[in-house]
Amino acid sequence: MAVRVKGIRCTEDDLERNRLLRVHRDDDESESELMLKAMRLGIRILSAEAWAAGEGQYGGYDPQVLAQRLQADLLPVLEFLMRRDALPALLQSQGMHSTGVVPTTVAPTPPPAGIQREASGAVLAFSGGFLDDDE
Repeated sequence: MAVRVKGIRCTEDDLERNRLLRVHRDDDESESELMLKAMRLGIRILSAEAWAAGEGQYGGYDPQVLAQRLQADLLPVLEFLMRRDALPALLQSQGMHSTGVVPTTVAPTPPPAGIQREASGAVLAFSGGFLDDDE
């Protein structure tokens, strides 16, 4: 049984961002479906911050399951930061830093359409897509 939230408040900017994102996504994905995906992604990210012991730790996720889900969720973010030479110093020191520096006056060439989805989908498939709870 699905529980429905009676309503959330979105700004005009949120709605415009949703409209612009939908241009690059599946045609059959509605505004509300995209917002639901964004909410679930946000919940997983916030769950990683909920590390204190006790009830609700990691938002109720098993730490291993959350790690697998976040790996797939964050791969497109890491690729985006790497292409713009903007990885955090912690990741740069681990050999994940891109070798080229993108000049600030030149816009980087965007990746082919769908590269983030393909990459995150591959990681999810590799790391256990059977754990998907986005029903």
